[in-house]
Amino acid sequence: MTSLTWNRRTARVEVLRSTYPQAASLLKFYEHVLQVQASLARSARVDWVVTSCATQQEVGPRFGLRPSVDRAQVRAFRRFIGDVALGATTIISEIARRLAGARSVAGEVLEAFVQCRSLDSLAASVGCEVTPLEFFPRAFMQPAAEAVVGASSPSAIPSIGDAHVDRRLSAKCPNCARPPQVAALRDTPELKGVRTLVCSLCASEWPISRSTCPHCGEADPAKLEYHIAESWPHLRVEECRSCRVYLKAVDLRIDGTAQPLVDELASVELDLWARERGLDKLQSNLLGL
Repeated sequence: MTSLTWNRRTARVEVLRSTYPQAASLLKFYEHVLQVQASLARSARVDWVVTSCATQQEVGPRFGLRPSVDRAQVRAFRRFIGDVALGATTIISEIARRLAGARSVAGEVLEAFVQCRSLDSLAASVGCEVTPLEFFPRAFMQPAAEAVVGASSPSAIPSIGDAHVDRRLSAKCPNCARPPQVAALRDTPELKGVRTLVCSLCASEWPISRSTCPHCGEADPAKLEYHIAESWPHLRVEECRSCRVYLKAVDLRIDGTAQPLVDELASVELDLWARERGLDKLQSNLLGL
C-alpha cells in the first residue's frame, strides 16, 4: 500500500466537500481519519494479517486478520484511538475517552473484531452502540489489510472468468471474507459495464453479475431495482425486492475520478432515502452510515 492511495482518497474528499456542502462536516472528519490512517499505513505491521492456505483456484478467503493481538498491537491501537479522537465527532470522541479510561477494554475490542466476534457486550460495558465502537478497530485494521492485498492496483481486480469467483460467496470478499461496502461499474478492454464489489475492510474488488443481489443471490431482473438521484448522477441505489437489502454502486463510466469508498460514504442522503423506503443496508460504512 503506497501513500498514493491515501492521497487520492483525501483529494476526492476535498472535491466532494466543495461540491456537496451538506456533507462537509462528515467529510471533514473522514479527511482526518484518512490522515491518521495514512500515517498508520507507513508503520502497520503486515504480520497483523495472516495468509491462509487457500489459492485463487480454491473456495475460501486467502487471508485473515491474525486472531490474537499482542501488546505492541494494542499499544498502536490505543495511540490510534487518541489520534482519531482529536478531530472526531462528539460521539466518537466520547467513546474514545471511555476507552482511554478502560485500558483493558480497548484490547478486548480489537481482539473481538479480528476474531469476528460480537461487540455487543463490550459496547454495553463502554455504554455506547455497537456501530460507533466498531469504527475504531475497523479503521485501525484497514491499512494493514489493504497493504497485504494491494487493492489499490488495477491488477487487483480479478477477471470475470477467474475460477475463485463463486456466486455462493459473492457477498463475501474472496480475500478476507468480509462483506462488500459498495459496488463499482466500469468498462474494461474486454467487457462493457463490468460490476465489481469493493470490500469493506481490505478494499479488494471482485466481479459479480450485473443482475445478482450480493446479499441473497436473487437474479430475477424484475426483483432488482436501481434508483438514481439527480444530486448524485454517478451513484445508484441497488435495491433487492426479495430481501429488502440495498447496496450503493459507483458508476466510474460517468465519473472516472470517483473513489468508490469515499463517494459511498459521502452520499449519506441516499442512505436516508433508502431507510425511509424501509431498506436495510448490506454493510454500514466506516462511519456507521
